[in-house]
Amino acid sequence: LDESPETINYYRLRQVDLDGSEEYSEVITVKPTSCGGDKFEITRLFPNPSSEWVTVDLTLPQASKTELFVYDMTGKTVLQRSFDLDGGAQSVYLPVFELSKGFYTLYIRTNEGFVARPHRFVVN
Repeated sequence: LDESPETINYYRLRQVDLDGSEEYSEVITVKPTSCGGDKFEITRLFPNPSSEWVTVDLTLPQASKTELFVYDMTGKTVLQRSFDLDGGAQSVYLPVFELSKGFYTLYIRTNEGFVARPHRFVVN
């Protein structure tokens, strides 16, 4: 994973089966958090640790449909939400009271391809 890409990147996966056949995924576009003057970032995630709700403060360059994913330490998606957000500073509230105690990683991306730096948090 390129933690600080400076240009727009394109990714796809190649899956090779045991019989040697291979298949490629669709190409996805990933724009850095700052590209062409646009800024998309998670500015704060709190409280951390938490047992009920997590507040995610973020900044978007424009109104956007935004997808949020929470992964456990095995990489399994344990929470997924979609939001239609306005541009500028925003707050999103996530219910974590149904999650098991442990460490989690939060990823957020927009339909325009912007991806915020992942944030880790603890549920206690």
